[in-house]
Amino acid sequence: MTEHESEFAAYLQDERAAATVAALRSLPYEEPPRRIAFVSDKVFEPTWWQRFWAAPKWGFASAAMLSGAILFHAVTRPIPVVQTAPPVTVQQTAAAGEANVDVLVQAAVAKATADLEQRYQAHTAKMVKAAEERLLIEHRQDMVAMDASNQMMLRKLNTYMRASNDLGAGQ
Repeated sequence: MTEHESEFAAYLQDERAAATVAALRSLPYEEPPRRIAFVSDKVFEPTWWQRFWAAPKWGFASAAMLSGAILFHAVTRPIPVVQTAPPVTVQQTAAAGEANVDVLVQAAVAKATADLEQRYQAHTAKMVKAAEERLLIEHRQDMVAMDASNQMMLRKLNTYMRASNDLGAGQ
């Protein structure tokens, strides 16, 4: 190290030391504590209510909210209203007469017949569609088999033609 460098390093150390001393002198003076507190001291022990809430607090809170929600739902749920038709007396039924009963029976039979006919038509249409699809698949399979058979027959015919040409050429 040169002489100038060593002087500069000493100057920097003096400046740093002076800045540190100035910073420490700017702090207010406080007396150190007479006693150091330890974690085992009574001051740091939780009170009875802190111990009560420490471990089960989240479980207790969620259980309380759930029971409150169930209670709220039970209290605020509307009561279902059951509407009943007024009772029909024997005199009212007899007064309706047998003509009305026949009309009602015929209407019920007509409705049941129409429903049955509609279901029958839907079932028939479904069955026809399934049969058509099955026949189309079978037709395609038959066409593939016939094409393969025709190809085989053409190969055999070509073989016979070559054999007859070979026999005829030798004469």
